Amino acid sequence: MLNLDIAEVYFLSEAVKTVSVKASDAHTVVALLDKLENEFSKLQAKQEEPQTAEPKTSEKGKKLKKA
Repeated sequence: MLNLDIAEVYFLSEAVKTVSVKASDAHTVVALLDKLENEFSKLQAKQEEPQTAEPKTSEKGKKLKKA
C-alpha cells in the first residue's frame, strides 16, 4: 500500500483527469479516480480533524463575587 499525502493524491487525481485513455481502459480509469477521490476525502477530513478538536477554554475555577 502506498502512503501518500493529500497533495500527492490531488496531483495524481488531476493528472489522471487530463490524460487520454482508450475506451477499453475507461472502466479502470474511472475506478482509479474514484479511489483517489475517496482517499483525498479521507485525508482532507483527517487534516481538518485537529482544527475541530481544539480544547476550549472554560470559565471553571473562577469564583463569582457576590454584590
